[in-house]
Amino acid sequence: MGKALVKNNLPQLVKIPMKPYLVKYLTRLHGRKYLVGKKSWLGLSIIDALSKDYQKPRSLKNQSYYLCVLPELICKNHGYFAIDKKLKLIEQKTEKIFKQALYNFVDIRQEACQQPKEVNRLKWVAEFLRYYNINEDDLALETAYRNLKRHLQKTRKKTVKKNRLWDKKVPPENL
Repeated sequence: MGKALVKNNLPQLVKIPMKPYLVKYLTRLHGRKYLVGKKSWLGLSIIDALSKDYQKPRSLKNQSYYLCVLPELICKNHGYFAIDKKLKLIEQKTEKIFKQALYNFVDIRQEACQQPKEVNRLKWVAEFLRYYNINEDDLALETAYRNLKRHLQKTRKKTVKKNRLWDKKVPPENL
């Protein structure tokens, strides 16, 4: 159920199975290997996934993964084995952060651009994917653009609901 680590005095490696585009995203942000610490969401999530109980390691053949280096002190305090279910949660958190970074990138571009927004959104999504070296095999441009459109529709609906609350006329004595 988990990824086994070898006990010695050297820093330990944890391989977190992830989708290929998430591996490229984290590699661009943190480098090929991430040194686990308690000062970031990724480090805290990995520490939370550690256990002192033995977990049978899962095979990672033909699967992409992100490498994390665990200092010996963290291994002693939190364990040498990673729980698979919690590693899956790390992948889900990373995907959520990736999508939010994409949405923020497009929002910033929309604010800076004077041209029609719909024309440029596809270009901006392509630019974001190119920056993180994500190709069509990892994540299709159309898929990322479709996710963006769904997100924009969802946020518009929330905004409309909020505005409707303020549109109702409230008598002055109730204010």
